[in-house]
Amino acid sequence: MAYTVLIPQDVVEEGKKYLTDRGYKIKMGSGVTVEAIIKDVADCDAILARTAPFPREVILAGPRLKVIGRHGVGVDNIDVKTCTEKGIWVTYAPESNANSVAEYAVGQIIALARNLLAGDKATRSMDWEFRNRVKGSDLAGKTLGLVGAGRVGAMTAKKAFY
Repeated sequence: MAYTVLIPQDVVEEGKKYLTDRGYKIKMGSGVTVEAIIKDVADCDAILARTAPFPREVILAGPRLKVIGRHGVGVDNIDVKTCTEKGIWVTYAPESNANSVAEYAVGQIIALARNLLAGDKATRSMDWEFRNRVKGSDLAGKTLGLVGAGRVGAMTAKKAFY
């Protein structure tokens, strides 16, 4: 018997192919509300979770559930206590988006220092005097403060300083 994996929020085709190539049956969810997931999970063995909520009611509605795999870093949207009580494994992907978040952070630092959003808006509206009214700030000689040096913080520091 093939295990059925509920995917309430779509993932890239490569992820679905990875599962089907290994014999799993995929069930695409009908929505991301608690009510929709409760309806969808009844005949599933696993959930590939993204950002939708997975409270106690959802977990109890899946009598065959064996694992909830979080497609991302945190598990704050999953009732881990109920999963533990029911013997359901909860997994996550701690490295999955650290690079993307670090690059986003560095990009935002540059965008804020140089007023890129406002400059883009001014350029699109042909406000050529914007450059005389608004000045950007060079990052040279500035100090970058990072709160935490976990995966994302360490990677952000590396991207910002090297």
